[in-house]
Amino acid sequence: MKFRHAAHHGLGIDRARALLEEAFAHHAARHPHAQVKRGWLNEREAWLDLRVRGLHGRAILKLDDNEVVVEADLPLLARPFAGRIRERLDREVRDWLQRTASST
Repeated sequence: MKFRHAAHHGLGIDRARALLEEAFAHHAARHPHAQVKRGWLNEREAWLDLRVRGLHGRAILKLDDNEVVVEADLPLLARPFAGRIRERLDREVRDWLQRTASST
């Protein structure tokens, strides 16, 4: 199942990219059991390959000046949780934006 979700950030490309890198590092340290590979396709697109609890997922994160778009192929077993995944993504973006606002 194709999954697409957009979240507003309003940071501009450079700050959004730096924040995304910080979030990647944070989650890698917090969840060492997760097998996550990631990288950049270009200045505006990152890729993730994720294996957690027997599930495998891939995603592309596309940045522009005002939003991040997550496009993913959800594994069959994760499809019933698409709504929860969207809520979690929104909460993550809000939390990271609040961290950025409080540190400036």
